Amino acid sequence: MSVPLPEGIMSKTSRSLVLLALLALFAAPVHAGSVTVTWNPNPESNIVSYTVFYGTQAGVYTLSQAVGNVTTWTAANLTEGQTYYFSVEAVNADGLTSPLSREASATVPTTSGATATLSSFSASPAPPVTSNTPITWTATASCGTSPVQYKFWLLNESTGEWSVLQDYGSSDQVTWTPTTSGNYMLEVWVRRDGVTTTYEDWRSSGYFTITQDSASASPQIVSLTTDRTFPAGLGLVTRLTTVAIGGSAPLQYKFWLYSEATGTWTVLRDYDQADDVVWTPTTSGRYLVQTWVRQTGSSAPYEAWKALGWLVVQGELTIAGISPNVGMPVTKNTPITWTATAGGGSGAIEYQFWLGDLSANTWTILQPYGASNQLRWTPTTTGTYVLQVWVRTQGSSVLYEKWRNTEIFPITGTPIVVTGLQANSTFPVAAGTSVTWTATASGGAPPLQYQFWLYDLGTRTWTVIQPYSASNQVKWTPSADGTYLLQAWVRSQESAAAYEAWQATPLLRVSSNPPSVTSLVASRAFPSAVRTPVKWTATATGGSALEYQYWLNDVATGAWTVLQPYGAGNQVTWSPTAAGTYALQVWVREVGSGVAFDAWKGTGRFTIK
Repeated sequence: MSVPLPEGIMSKTSRSLVLLALLALFAAPVHAGSVTVTWNPNPESNIVSYTVFYGTQAGVYTLSQAVGNVTTWTAANLTEGQTYYFSVEAVNADGLTSPLSREASATVPTTSGATATLSSFSASPAPPVTSNTPITWTATASCGTSPVQYKFWLLNESTGEWSVLQDYGSSDQVTWTPTTSGNYMLEVWVRRDGVTTTYEDWRSSGYFTITQDSASASPQIVSLTTDRTFPAGLGLVTRLTTVAIGGSAPLQYKFWLYSEATGTWTVLRDYDQADDVVWTPTTSGRYLVQTWVRQTGSSAPYEAWKALGWLVVQGELTIAGISPNVGMPVTKNTPITWTATAGGGSGAIEYQFWLGDLSANTWTILQPYGASNQLRWTPTTTGTYVLQVWVRTQGSSVLYEKWRNTEIFPITGTPIVVTGLQANSTFPVAAGTSVTWTATASGGAPPLQYQFWLYDLGTRTWTVIQPYSASNQVKWTPSADGTYLLQAWVRSQESAAAYEAWQATPLLRVSSNPPSVTSLVASRAFPSAVRTPVKWTATATGGSALEYQYWLNDVATGAWTVLQPYGAGNQVTWSPTAAGTYALQVWVREVGSGVAFDAWKGTGRFTIK
């Protein structure tokens, strides 16, 4: 995939580089678990390195990698099937950084490029069969050349419990011998060998019946069902049906009703050969239904019985909620589908939707009464709004029986963009120094709200240092040396979103005795000859344990390369292989600080002949 992004020109007097262009991402099937990132080089000639930031959530980068002065890099050891989000930052010779590039994403392919897929699931002999008859179930699945594992489950409808007939293994068959009549269901799960997901495909047998064998003479109830979904309203006719097997036909059925409100059982219908009964609830509440069965001529109260769980009868309309299909806030001209959820009452429900424009202090009917519980609305004007739904029973002449509001929500003209997050001090600073951070943002529905977070790299904890308010500034006084990061979250007024936009600082060093490079000297004078070794020695003070990194710049090509990566040595020896004009830099930081550098010093240009 290719994701073209804009790029710009850096001002040499600016404190950061311009936005570079993240050009493309692709996930190569031949290298499962990796994504290659490619970007355009920043147009400035003094770029020395790029840092790739990435993570599994859009805009949240938990991983980063400094990759040197290259324009392509491969992230390895990624999770198959996971989507990753990438952004790139440029670093110049002065240590200044660009804003993060526009984000791009890619999904890591699976190793085999496919998942296990079921093509068939059959039984021999095919149900229904009598109890004590072995049934062999066979599943057929494939996944290219990868081995497939199978797992078999059994559901007993009468108990509602699932049990594992055969756990994951290479066998595509399972044999089950039912010992009790009733309704059952089998499921098979499949996945590739070595994969730890619960399953990659599954298939169900659907319900099937096991009847009693000739050795059993007592009847058994297979099911007790209702033709209506509960909760239901008053006065709605409900049919209850029993399915029984075994015994000597014809069987007889008796139905009972229990009212939670009165705590009493009532006979809905006495013994009869009809296996169903009609019930019309006249009082709201919770009920239980039981059916008894016995053989004709039996004097027993029952030979088998079965009950339904609680059936809720609602005599009053209720509105459970009203929700949009998109997260709020949204920009104007964005279609929104609102869904109201209502229940109860004594019949079918109808809905009416109203829109409140809080800016104009007006209410408008967006959709008059009708059977649909959904409203599709496309806002064309920015502002602050609230939606209201009215419900009533169809045929009713009242204005409404129940109503409910949404939360207040803004419709914005443009998305929020955080344009800056600046400090009034240059880092590193000493502990106890008061630093004022200022966030700037545009778009959204003003006045905008700001929240500031602080991350402590030492304890790996986030802390809110200023909750949401209209102030775009926060004062922070670090109490201890360490490495920190600050984030500003921004959202529109009245927005319920955690944030609509955010921006983070680079890693910030707090040190009461920050490192300082006092000198950088060469072992010989310049100009010097090709292939003549030159030893550079850096002298630094401050900090605790220090580490050094050396960079070399070829002025002719403008390219910077790492001459010696970070380490404890403050010296580097360089043997030039080509004549030309060069420059050298040393970067110094405290060991474990995590920042690119705490201090640096350059040589200026020198000549090799």
